Amino acid sequence: MSKEQKPIISDESLLQQWEEGSDSAFMQLYNQYYEAALAYGIYLSRNRSVAENIVQQALEEIVKKVTSKKGKPIGNFKNYLFKIIKNKHIDHCRRRQNLRIEEEPSINFSTDFEENDFRQKILSLILTDNEKVVHELKMKGYNNAEVAKQLNKTEGQIRGLSYRIKRKVEKCRIIIQQELFGH
Repeated sequence: MSKEQKPIISDESLLQQWEEGSDSAFMQLYNQYYEAALAYGIYLSRNRSVAENIVQQALEEIVKKVTSKKGKPIGNFKNYLFKIIKNKHIDHCRRRQNLRIEEEPSINFSTDFEENDFRQKILSLILTDNEKVVHELKMKGYNNAEVAKQLNKTEGQIRGLSYRIKRKVEKCRIIIQQELFGH
């Protein structure tokens, strides 16, 4: 071993030292795995800022676990860290999905689209031909079963088209609102 090299200390040994109160042991683990953890977070999230937050949360969770001395021992630090990062990423995605679900557009076909020509022009630009037909029939008061029968489609296909129409219209409304009002 050269003068410059430090002896390699196992993760298990560092964890044990950290559990006994050695902050330098934690710093060694941190320095050894932070870059790999961040790279893994970026790989999962495709966003550096999100990855940094996820890695930070994962490290905080490990610190709480070790300092509280509750639960099973960590075992392999790297595997445990990466498992937490993956779980935090999944939680992040679920939170984003829940936001989208809570913001689900509620559009009344019979009133929301009849108000002006501008909306009709926008609809003609963003909807496919099938979606336009479904939209027109829904505006006339037909239900999904009646529209499905007229277009020789299943009711499920019509529900899917109706859902896509609502999503497209809501996205367009949000973009227009942001452009006009800066919200």
